[in-house]
Amino acid sequence: MDYEKGEYYFGQKTNNATIRVTGNSTRDSDPQSFNATFMEQSVPNSMYLNEYQDISVTVSNTGTNTWKRDREQLVMIDAKKSISSLNMWNVCYIQLPNDVEPGSLVTFNFKVKPNETGWQYFQCRMMKDDGTLFGIPSKSVEVIVSKR
Repeated sequence: MDYEKGEYYFGQKTNNATIRVTGNSTRDSDPQSFNATFMEQSVPNSMYLNEYQDISVTVSNTGTNTWKRDREQLVMIDAKKSISSLNMWNVCYIQLPNDVEPGSLVTFNFKVKPNETGWQYFQCRMMKDDGTLFGIPSKSVEVIVSKR
C-alpha cells in the first residue's frame, strides 16, 4: 500500500460504521423549550440615590419546559443586552419564587438601590442555569436618579 505523509494506519481496514450518540436529557434540545414573554413591570421613572425602591416584574413561561426555582432566574441586562452582574442597581440575579409550568405567570418582587445619579437604563431578561439568556427582554425604562 502507498500512504501519503500523515496517513498511517494500524490493524486491518474495516467498513464504515454509523455511530449514534444519545444523551439522557432533551431538556434543552428544542430552541423553543425555553421562552419568556414579559407581561408587565412596575419600575418608577425617578428614584433617589442610595435609597431602596420596590420593583415588580411579571413574566409568562411561553416555552415547553418548566422553569425550576433553583435553575432559571431573572437577570439585569445592559444597553447591549448582555448580563450586567455588576450594575448601578445593586442587584443582578433574581431567583424564581417557585417552579413555573409552561403557560403560567410568575411575578418577581425585589428591591433596587441605585448608586449612580443621572439617566439610567433599567431592563431585565430570563436566564437559564448555564448562563444562556432566553425570551424577549423586558421593556427598557429610562430612570432619572437624583440626590435627595
